[in-house]
Amino acid sequence: MLYIDTTLSSTETLWISLEDNAEKIQRDRKTALERVCNVSLPELVPPLSTRQLGHLIVDDEHKMLYCFVPKVACTNWKRVMIKLRHPDIDKPQDISPRDAHETYFLPTLKRYSPEAIQYRLDNYFKFMFVRDPLERLLSAYINKFTMPYNLKFHRLYGTKIISRFRENPSNDSVQRGDDVMFKEFVQYLLDPQAHGPQLNEHWDHYFNLCHPCRIHYDVIGKYETLDQDVNYVLQRAGVANIVQFPPKPKKAQTSTSQLLDEYLDEIGPKEVLRLHNMYILDYLMFNYSLPNFPGER
Repeated sequence: MLYIDTTLSSTETLWISLEDNAEKIQRDRKTALERVCNVSLPELVPPLSTRQLGHLIVDDEHKMLYCFVPKVACTNWKRVMIKLRHPDIDKPQDISPRDAHETYFLPTLKRYSPEAIQYRLDNYFKFMFVRDPLERLLSAYINKFTMPYNLKFHRLYGTKIISRFRENPSNDSVQRGDDVMFKEFVQYLLDPQAHGPQLNEHWDHYFNLCHPCRIHYDVIGKYETLDQDVNYVLQRAGVANIVQFPPKPKKAQTSTSQLLDEYLDEIGPKEVLRLHNMYILDYLMFNYSLPNFPGER
């Protein structure tokens, strides 16, 4: 016989149902991750060291650890973490993007002693967010190479990419580095000699940034289910009553997922497959599907 607690309101009953569903989703995500980690360790997954913990933000008061992944709602999550540390701030969205990324606002786990690190890994609530690897890659390209305000990336990466991969580039392009094409960015990524052993954090692998095979996260959120996962994280962390995740902008924008097919058509199926293979562990760990190839849609 099914027992229904008649003392619960309809809202409470709905929340219990949603929570049960969220917990099942988390179990499925962790099972997929563990399956890949068991196969990949130790050959493909690097060991954990103190210097690799710079992406885990610490909130000692609320006993939280958040591993931020650039281009996966990390600006808003950093705003939330700052708000938790500074209750005098009215709303997380009042924090500018520049301030959200200032390191002095948010301590990271690498600053702690080995004993303090282990204590927090064992006892704090830990979460991270991911998204489809190629959508994240495209988001990074659009933000860092097509926006006029990202002069740092134009100088550090754009000038080198254009010099190395563009045939007969103009002097202006080589000097400014502000008109990198997506196919040139992909060529750069697929050439280890061009970028060296360490990728920039905006296109580095999830397993390098957050070490999900070494750190057992309580919640693995996804950009594709951001609204549901955000609410679940805040509830599980016990902070839903004191902070809210910044709302989406009212102005409609073309999503990266809508643009992805167009950009993949530009580079062709061979390069798409090579990109997929480059990020194969990220795809497998977080159960993302192989991207569609041009001509298959």
